[in-house]
Amino acid sequence: MANISFETLNYRAAKQLRDAADRVEKAAPPATQSWSIAFSGVSDGRLDSLIDEIAIALPKNTRSLYTFELIDGELAAVRSAFELARGNRCEGRAYARLNGDDAECAALYVGSSRNTVSRLRQHLGFGPVKTYALHIAAWARGLEGNILLSVHRYGDETTDEMLVALEDQLWAEMKPAFGRRGTK
Repeated sequence: MANISFETLNYRAAKQLRDAADRVEKAAPPATQSWSIAFSGVSDGRLDSLIDEIAIALPKNTRSLYTFELIDGELAAVRSAFELARGNRCEGRAYARLNGDDAECAALYVGSSRNTVSRLRQHLGFGPVKTYALHIAAWARGLEGNILLSVHRYGDETTDEMLVALEDQLWAEMKPAFGRRGTK
């Protein structure tokens, strides 16, 4: 076994966490861009043009937090459609986790990525079917309402560790209906 002092392990771990907290606190605020997604546009090809618009707006390999929020429409209908698709593995897709029934929750999903455009493609339903995501195009047809997709872009100095801490905090505050908290 390596010569590791367990007598000071707690101190060293706490110092590492404090240093990480300092880096998160000093991070520059993100630049935010948002897009509205009408459920009525899911089946008529509008998602393709939205993906193109997002790809133009976001630089490649953008580090970001992103959220999907229900801005109008019935959460119960959205949850039901998602739950049905997830339960039936509609189109053989791997759907995100369905979280507890929180009737007040407008947040559908909170996530982070280092390649945001690719990850958003997956959530919109244009990625690999075995990747856990929302896959909106596969289940949202026929619903009424709109989703607000917001992308909060951070600079290159934002490390993976910082992004995870920011995502975990945002997840705890928003309590999204779908997806899991944090990365591993």
